[in-house]
Amino acid sequence: MDRRIEDIWGIRKLKAMAEIYQLWDAFNFGEAFIKLENFLKTYEYDRRFVRIEQIRKNANVISVLSCQGHPEYHTMMCLNYYFAGERSAERNRYAIAVFLMYRTIEMILSARLREIGIEVSNPSYPDWFTPDKYNKKLEEVFEKDYFQKDLPRKIGLMDSAIILSIKDDSLVKEVNLKELKGIIELRNTSHFTHGFKVLNEEDFKKIRRLSRKLLEKYLSIKGKSSVREYEQEFSFPKI
Repeated sequence: MDRRIEDIWGIRKLKAMAEIYQLWDAFNFGEAFIKLENFLKTYEYDRRFVRIEQIRKNANVISVLSCQGHPEYHTMMCLNYYFAGERSAERNRYAIAVFLMYRTIEMILSARLREIGIEVSNPSYPDWFTPDKYNKKLEEVFEKDYFQKDLPRKIGLMDSAIILSIKDDSLVKEVNLKELKGIIELRNTSHFTHGFKVLNEEDFKKIRRLSRKLLEKYLSIKGKSSVREYEQEFSFPKI
């Protein structure tokens, strides 16, 4: 028995939307932006299923994420990792959500280091960051697990926080470095990194709290709105 699909236009619209947001979720921002531009041209006057104003807000975000040279790129990527983590947690994909929140923290710290003149991949250290100060802070944080180290040739998450702490940077003034160390250890227990633990909602909430705290502080330093103000721009439309 033949069945006619009466609203083929509507089906094509929904399919196009699904492709766009699947690409966004996969961090394929360039292709997502091209498809999103085409979507807006094609369905500008079609008001069914989704508010076109919402799509335009998403397009503004994608246009920045698809251009690494954009002045707002690092800020928007920090936000994107955070909201991607939230979406994964909503689907109960907690291991991925924890990893994305870890990346949020990592990117905030590395972005802040760049802003004070330290490049994480090939650092040249200022006079105020010395081996003695570095090792003193390591001993304070790691205690019995401490061992003496040279200044890092590449700067990871924990070292980023330690350097900023030694500088007394406002971003990390309210961050407990021992708590941060615990968060790193939590992330490292996941199947997606170095361990075999099945991460759960409580694990996610622990890292989310710290991630949100750092993100709010970073946005404040940059003179930006709070995380809540960005929710709609990063929200995926729901049919």
